[in-house]
Amino acid sequence: MGYASKYVVEHHDSPHPDTDPEGFIALLQGLGNRWNGAVLIPSDDATLIPVSKQKGMLGAFFRVAADDWAVVEQCIVKKHTYALAERIGVPCPRTSIPGTIDEARAFAREIGFPCILKPTVGHSFFERFRQKMLFIREMDGLESSWSQLAETGIEVMLQEFIPGDDGCGVNYNSFFVNGQPLVEVTAQKIRLTPPSIGFPRVVVSKMVPELSVPATKFIRALGYDGFSCMEFKKDARDGIYRLMEINARLNLSTLSPLRPGLTFPISSIDTPSWESSPKPAMASRRIFSGSTPARTLRKRCGATGMSGSRSRSICALICGPMSLPSSR
Repeated sequence: MGYASKYVVEHHDSPHPDTDPEGFIALLQGLGNRWNGAVLIPSDDATLIPVSKQKGMLGAFFRVAADDWAVVEQCIVKKHTYALAERIGVPCPRTSIPGTIDEARAFAREIGFPCILKPTVGHSFFERFRQKMLFIREMDGLESSWSQLAETGIEVMLQEFIPGDDGCGVNYNSFFVNGQPLVEVTAQKIRLTPPSIGFPRVVVSKMVPELSVPATKFIRALGYDGFSCMEFKKDARDGIYRLMEINARLNLSTLSPLRPGLTFPISSIDTPSWESSPKPAMASRRIFSGSTPARTLRKRCGATGMSGSRSRSICALICGPMSLPSSR
């Protein structure tokens, strides 16, 4: 995508960050003197891992838009994500990491079919198999999929399938500084490809206030700062939103808030000034419905830097006082 942008000044072919992280970091070091002070934004999990691991060293050259590896690892390695959620009481799917096929069979009988067989680290699995996870309908399917994955040495989890159509999936996008959510934006998934377990193809802005409490609780326990995208799914059995995953980096979820002027990538660039500003008072949070025009949001928030008043609406929770960077 970046290659096609008219704003690209130059590009470089880099070693693959998964197979040659040392070469990838060496390239960034080599560019550091020429681009000293530039913002370094990992655009996927493969680049996020080495950048977060080497954040201290890279910070001598760049302003690194990534948290420390000790925090990021809890998001990249999904078994840590679910362990933290269970420990602090944030609802999530029942999950096991079977060591043998017998253990997998036993857990599958406990949670029932259909269920999900998925990797503990998702991006490398997708690069190899071109799918995020495997949808398991019966015991024979579990056994054949287990056998296939056992040969690869990939660590996998067996997880209950949360029932509900594609529209039950929701996102909680936020920007946290010092444990405070400066911006919270929620959205509903409409269509996934493939259905039920795929990537979102259609997403709409929608106020989902039920997400704020569990999401804030999780991010604070994680100790995470910056932009993140948390994915939940509303369980058709009991109506509870269950945590599916958290993306600890900028992703395509930043696109829908752009037209009303919520520019999360620019917020990452301006983080140092936000860190030095007074903490927002939670009592001054303003809640806007999906019909609130961006110009009204700007007026009520006093966010003079916001642009994009031509857009119709956005669903957002804003903590004040604050001033969002402009997308001009």
